[in-house]
Amino acid sequence: MLKQQFAEPLKTAKPRTVNLSGGVANSMSLRQLSRWCEERFGSNTVAQTNIERPFDIPWMVLDATAAKEIWSWQPQTTIQSVLSEISAFAEAQGDWCELSAS
Repeated sequence: MLKQQFAEPLKTAKPRTVNLSGGVANSMSLRQLSRWCEERFGSNTVAQTNIERPFDIPWMVLDATAAKEIWSWQPQTTIQSVLSEISAFAEAQGDWCELSAS
């Protein structure tokens, strides 16, 4: 995709910036993610908090339709692959999660 994007003349009418995402096919709810983590790592106690976190959003699925239409790009990596890579990294770091909480 990048080669094609940069091969276009600078005066192209095609947008240079488009959203790249997995779309609905590569999305999951927080509940689904929590279940996946529990299956992968075992049960974990989640503490309730009253701390306001303005960056938490209830639902978001990004749409890569423009990238597909403009640059013929579509996701190649599934959400399961992404989660597996992240969890393998976390497991290789030992106490990585404990360190990031402080």
